[in-house]
Amino acid sequence: MLSELKPYITAIVFSPTLLLLGIALGLWLSSKKPKLGKSVVIFSTALLWIFATPAFSVWLSHNLLTQYKPTTAQELKAQGVQAIVVLGGGVETGQPDGIQQLQSTALDRLRHGIELSRKTGIPVLVTGGKGWGAGAVSENEAEISRRVAREVFQFEIKWTESESRDTQENASNSKQLLTKQGISKIALVTHSWHMPRSLKAFQKVGFEVIPATMGFVADKKVEPLSLLPSSGALNGTIVTFREVAALGGCPNFCVNGVKGH
Repeated sequence: MLSELKPYITAIVFSPTLLLLGIALGLWLSSKKPKLGKSVVIFSTALLWIFATPAFSVWLSHNLLTQYKPTTAQELKAQGVQAIVVLGGGVETGQPDGIQQLQSTALDRLRHGIELSRKTGIPVLVTGGKGWGAGAVSENEAEISRRVAREVFQFEIKWTESESRDTQENASNSKQLLTKQGISKIALVTHSWHMPRSLKAFQKVGFEVIPATMGFVADKKVEPLSLLPSSGALNGTIVTFREVAALGGCPNFCVNGVKGH
């Protein structure tokens, strides 16, 4: 039951919804308790503004999540990586032509994985099923990735894992598949904000993992434009909060400070 509610809980908690509800509550309270209502509106609006600024979003990501260095193809070869595992990142459904496509997050990961494979000769596994909130007509993401790799990049994916619904299942299902191939050392491809949780999940099932991080959150100087709200910055803030919550707290900022890998 809880797993079925997971996408709804995530959509409410890790989105602007709570702050918007706070503003609505403040407006409702204004007619009964004007001072309290006004305070709630101001507080909720201020938080929404702060969360949506690039300066805060970048600061939060760099201080609450482990930061990784780029990994080169030469490093993967030198460290004896046996497979490149590319994590899914979402599917676009309801397209006018009826053909489901990868979301930009998934497409970027796939492109990076293919680039590393071409430079190293290391085969690729793509992992991703339908996800907890997917409809019955949705295709498995791994199969879409295989089609996109073939049609767009003229590249053949060696393995697909298409039953997983989240990162933990990505790891456990990939382990089952690759163990049969005698593979225990992998390069893991995902975005920088997703890597701390993904690395932990794949190491937990017994993989030796080399982070092949992409999609880094670029550090920015505080300037007037970085203090103005944007949808991209708000999304970045929400993603960071979600990842920290999934990790069970703030492993870097609260305990050890920022780490480099």
